[in-house]
Amino acid sequence: MSGIEAAGIILAVIPLFISAAEHYNDGVNPIKRVFRTPFELRKFYLALNDQKTYLRLSLIALFGKLPSISQSQKQALYDRDGDLSCLWEDEDLQEELQDALGHAYESYMANLDAIVSALENLILKDKSLKLNPTVS
Repeated sequence: MSGIEAAGIILAVIPLFISAAEHYNDGVNPIKRVFRTPFELRKFYLALNDQKTYLRLSLIALFGKLPSISQSQKQALYDRDGDLSCLWEDEDLQEELQDALGHAYESYMANLDAIVSALENLILKDKSLKLNPTVS
């Protein structure tokens, strides 16, 4: 066999190897994903908990400066698992917050509504969703 024939065979076989490698990855990736699910789920929980923390820090920065916030409302704000509904039900605080944020109030409230609805949808889709999973 001459060198040209050998080169032709090699060049003819290369696309087969490339195709085999692509199909191998297509078959192996779902299997890898199954074994990585606990890790991915833990990453999701940590990211969700980070967002919860950022939201609480944002609310502390906003409501903590308002003059008419009561001591019990401040306690709920600083308590890690405190019920924040007392902040949203107080009309005086809402007016003060609107004055403090000015033109940004509507945008802030729209973003806050989006965050709350996204969290509600996640929880409704997966009833076992917990914000503080046990770390294994």
